[in-house]
Amino acid sequence: MLKLVAGLGICLLALTVLGCGGDDENGSLESEREEFIQTVEERVADLRERLEALRDDIESGDANQEIEEQADGLGERIDQAEAELERLRSSSEDEWEALRGSLDDALDEAGNLLEELANEAGVD
Repeated sequence: MLKLVAGLGICLLALTVLGCGGDDENGSLESEREEFIQTVEERVADLRERLEALRDDIESGDANQEIEEQADGLGERIDQAEAELERLRSSSEDEWEALRGSLDDALDEAGNLLEELANEAGVD
């Protein structure tokens, strides 16, 4: 029995020294979350900048009302993505996984819509 207890103690010590304990997983998840949040912040800023440039081009050109309305709708989608980002910051681990996927998809969709609008408006 003493050998078993000593063996378990050595195994636990080895796991701790090698960084294989549960705390490292939490640190890794937090690090992953922080990196994702930073990436999303950069993507949102980029989308906003590109949308504003598109709006400027639309206003100076002959864009129709429908394209202007679509640009407004895209701005609302970006606002929604930002709100999701705020929810993600304080989410639990389970919520984090779900929000991460939906937020990533929403930003991809917004980027694609922005490209389509630019093409429709004849803007590079």
